[in-house]
Parts: sequence; C-alpha cells; structure tokens
Amino acid sequence: MNKFFALANEVDLVAGLKTHDAAIFTLLYERYAGALLGVLLRIVHDPDDAADLLQESFVKIWQQGHRYDPTQGRLFTWFLTITRRTALDYLRVKKTQATQYAAVAFSSPPANFTPTYHYIGFQSWVDGLLADKHRQIITLAYWGGHTHEEIANELNLPLGTVKTRIRLALKHLREVLAQEENL
Repeated sequence: MNKFFALANEVDLVAGLKTHDAAIFTLLYERYAGALLGVLLRIVHDPDDAADLLQESFVKIWQQGHRYDPTQGRLFTWFLTITRRTALDYLRVKKTQATQYAAVAFSSPPANFTPTYHYIGFQSWVDGLLADKHRQIITLAYWGGHTHEEIANELNLPLGTVKTRIRLALKHLREVLAQEENL
C-alpha cells in the first residue's frame, strides 16, 4: 500500500473520481473492492459472477463519477448502491431467462408423456385446472417471472393473498398429478 493511499481522504478521492484520475481510481478499487465483492457474493452466491459484477460495478462508478453528490451520502454508500443495483439487475435478467427457458420447456409435453392430456401444452393443462384467480397468479409467477410483490402490486391484492393463492394452486396441481399417476 503506498503512502498516498493511506493518506487520501474522501474529498481527494471524490475529486479524482470526478476528473477521471486513473491513479485515484486505482486507489478507490484497492480500498473498496474487497468489501464490495463480499456484498456481491452474499447476493449472487457465485464467485465468478460476483467477480464479473464487481468489474461491471467499477465501470459504472468510473462512468458515473461526475454524478456523485457528497451531500447525499458517503462515497462508499454510493459505491454500495451501484454495486447492489448491478447485482439485482443481473439476478432479474437471470430469472427472466430461466423463466423464458421454462416456458419453452413446458410449452409442450415430452414425447413419452402419456396421460390423457398429452396432446395439449402444459400451460393449457394448468389453465384448465385452475380457477381464474389462481390461474392469473400462477401465470404471472411462473410464466411471467414476477415476484410475489410484483404480482400483489399489479393485481392490487395483499401480499398474503397472493402467497396463499399460489400455495393453494400448487397444492391443487400436485393433487391432480398424483391422481393421474394412480390411473
């Protein structure tokens, strides 16, 4: 660690960030990367993804350095906010991709699927079994990739009602599948 790094205060670091001073940016990385990586690991749980997201976060910090306002909070808090948003955006995209993959995977049953409903798509089968209030929520959650909170907001329902309807719908579908297996 060099002497300047130990002596650099937040005002100096902010000034260097705003002027795109590469030496200051290196100091910022050395000072904050470890803590931010720890936060990313708690959010994404994958060291490779966390390392990539750390780099992406620092690119955003470099590009948006002129936007930092010391009256709004400390520099580390601003870094933390950018890093956390980067990780949450990544998880949203990953969830959307997984949901799209699942929708394609379940849009038609496998060739060896033999129950009486084998000729229709899985979603159509689910739609035929559930009441409207349950079908709408299941569609939003599993085919739309929405969180429980997003569904509650979109349908103007209490969060507990959304969770209960999902639980009841899944219970009903499990019971129907169990009956089909016993035929």
